Amino acid sequence: MPSLLRNSILPSSIEISTIVRKAAPSPPQKKQKMSLTQTYYLAHTARGKLSKEAARADHNLGRLVGHANLLDGLMLDLADAEREQENWFNQT
Repeated sequence: MPSLLRNSILPSSIEISTIVRKAAPSPPQKKQKMSLTQTYYLAHTARGKLSKEAARADHNLGRLVGHANLLDGLMLDLADAEREQENWFNQT
């Protein structure tokens, strides 16, 4: 059976030269900082979901990577916050 795509005719109003490139997206704006309580809670939830997905017999790699990346970023944020808190305590 012949392909219908090969036999299709493009409308004459479409020209390749008229394709417009979209402008590059602007850099993301600075995100609002979460409180330590919110960050700990979200890290706890991400760790639980990561553990649950890892324990499944049929892993969903997208979920595993997504929860692992989220948890990794949150742990870095918590480490930075802890460092800032220690510096503040040492200054007083």
